[in-house]
Amino acid sequence: MKKLKFLLTALLTLAFLNACADNQSELTNFQPTPPTSETETGDAVEQRQLASLSITFDFERQSGWASNQFAVWLEDMDGNFIRTLYATRWTADGGYSSRDMSLSVWVERSGLSLMSSAGVDAITGATPRTGPVSTGFMIESDEELPPGEYRFFVEGSLRWSNHVLFSGIIDTSGDFTVSVSGEAEYFFTACDNHNALTEDSPENSMLRNVVASFTPETIAG
Repeated sequence: MKKLKFLLTALLTLAFLNACADNQSELTNFQPTPPTSETETGDAVEQRQLASLSITFDFERQSGWASNQFAVWLEDMDGNFIRTLYATRWTADGGYSSRDMSLSVWVERSGLSLMSSAGVDAITGATPRTGPVSTGFMIESDEELPPGEYRFFVEGSLRWSNHVLFSGIIDTSGDFTVSVSGEAEYFFTACDNHNALTEDSPENSMLRNVVASFTPETIAG
């Protein structure tokens, strides 16, 4: 009986650890595999897989205060804001009011202060665990995201006023999958009694390897 209890406990523990490991790479608001739909055309059945745009990166959770906030968004080539793909809940839920340096670029460009509670809820989620994360959306029609070039951004609050801004240009007009790496610009700024970070600060590892990917619609059958 004791051996059976020990075996059951070990199996349950292993299952729990595996589940935790899997969750580290999941993001709350994007399906990695686009859904398909079927359409009958005569004797054939066509399968349509929606186009998608996703942004992935490696996240390393930091200890202490005033860190671990990030936002992901799109703009057109004229600098007009298109949409937020994801933002950490603390800042979007009002944290920017008490700590105005948190994701200051995204807060200003997104018009967050004018957004409804429902709108905020639709784009936010809890800060994830350390590991690879991704966010994005399905492009159901050209009206949702017309084919063309767009700028993508990932902003991260590293510590107090210190932040990083990744950016790049992704083209959604082609008939092939394309991936683009974002380039990082770091802003090391002191504020109040908090020192500026340096190029060697460990907080710089919070966000790395930002990549935007576009997958066009495919129809098979």
